[in-house]
Amino acid sequence: MTELKEALWAAFFSRKPWLIWAVLSVIVTFLGPFGTYTDMPLVPRFIYWFVVVGVSVVIGMTVRITLSHLMKGFPYWQLTLVTAAAVSVILSGPLYWFSQFYLSMNRSAAPVLQELMFIVFNVSVMVGTVRWLLREAPWRASSATTPEIRSVRLIERLEPEMQGPILRCSAVGHLVEVQTDKGVSKLRMRFSDALAELDGIAGMQVHRSHWVSRHAVSGHLLEKGRVFLKLQDGSLIPVSRNFRDNVAENGLLGGSE
Repeated sequence: MTELKEALWAAFFSRKPWLIWAVLSVIVTFLGPFGTYTDMPLVPRFIYWFVVVGVSVVIGMTVRITLSHLMKGFPYWQLTLVTAAAVSVILSGPLYWFSQFYLSMNRSAAPVLQELMFIVFNVSVMVGTVRWLLREAPWRASSATTPEIRSVRLIERLEPEMQGPILRCSAVGHLVEVQTDKGVSKLRMRFSDALAELDGIAGMQVHRSHWVSRHAVSGHLLEKGRVFLKLQDGSLIPVSRNFRDNVAENGLLGGSE
């Protein structure tokens, strides 16, 4: 339960869902689905879609994160379908009654309940698909299979007894600290150069001074508003605000996503 609370806390304090809320509200206001463009003035139309999009974002995000914790180990497509079904059941009722009330006041026809459920389900599936594509892209990009990339140049800089799967890299002053499953080595080089030599490893930068391998992450921790990734060896790596959205999108702050 604590892990679920931390994931919800991190999601709701991320800037991305609220930015999505604002942008989508403006977009659908000008598109005017369900005849709202022709039947409603600009301001009432914006209020309607601002409420609809906001409620949808909050409920959708809460359901998705909760189910991702309850369905750990399930394939992503199963989680997506269950989430879409749950959101359509939970969200369609409130949207239907609000639409009946608000649109009838503004002389616009409200969609029927079955139509709303169908639309919500399909939109949820599309959102889940987009999230999967965005989540997988960074890892795929760093996991290309050409011989030059598979060699992982940074590993070749390490002492032979320290060469192994890289777990993390951190900038420490003018040095780069590289941790493998054999131990920790320090290299005199720029952190940006070290990152450029990590091609071939599924991982990502989570802080201006830290990079982690995806397979090394075992969970996350929220402490006084700060987010840390927990590695398999028990160490904690801070996630800066600039990278938090990207880390969350890639499933490292939301359970099994």
